Amino acid sequence: YNAFGNYTCQEGTEEFPGVVPRVIEALFKHAADSNHAFLFSFSMLEIYMGYLKDLLTPHSQTTNLSIQTHPNGETEIENLVTIQVNDLNQAMRLYKLGCGFRSTASTNSNRTSSRSHW
Repeated sequence: YNAFGNYTCQEGTEEFPGVVPRVIEALFKHAADSNHAFLFSFSMLEIYMGYLKDLLTPHSQTTNLSIQTHPNGETEIENLVTIQVNDLNQAMRLYKLGCGFRSTASTNSNRTSSRSHW
């Protein structure tokens, strides 16, 4: 819950994690419980005012991101920072870093309402 008593769905709190932290944790738990080897890479972006923003780079270092669709149907975001992660703690540190670079503004119901889609 935030300062206004509203549950923040994506991020949540330490006591009540939101959707994104729970999904990241579930992925690592599934990998640990399986008999397969996994390689995890972490990227984070937002769409803000029609522009793609890489959330793992400071805004002053933002590069021009572009969407490329390949003939086989795969989609790639060119110039998006991608970092290999080895464990849940590293992924969560990157997630928190990215959240710090999100575009937010105050609204009447939520002091840090997201102004983006990611």
